[in-house]
Amino acid sequence: MELKYWKIENNPKHEPKTQTTAGEITIVQKGWIKGIVGDEYVTIKQGEYIYIPPGTRNNLIEQASNDAEGLTIKAPSDPSDCVRNG
Repeated sequence: MELKYWKIENNPKHEPKTQTTAGEITIVQKGWIKGIVGDEYVTIKQGEYIYIPPGTRNNLIEQASNDAEGLTIKAPSDPSDCVRNG
């Protein structure tokens, strides 16, 4: 399992990715984020979360409030699992 705390500064650009074996839960603790999961655009606000199943192409942070922060939990842990789709 991996646990990552993140904080948005200067609205960074992220490339789409797919994790082939790991599932991911992202929890927004402050602010909001907007992005794409599969074929859908989503907005996740403070206090909300999203589950991204393995094999789902996503770019969860295409836009974000400048104060956005949260946690991402991935399981199982495998740093080589991420495939960039940019």
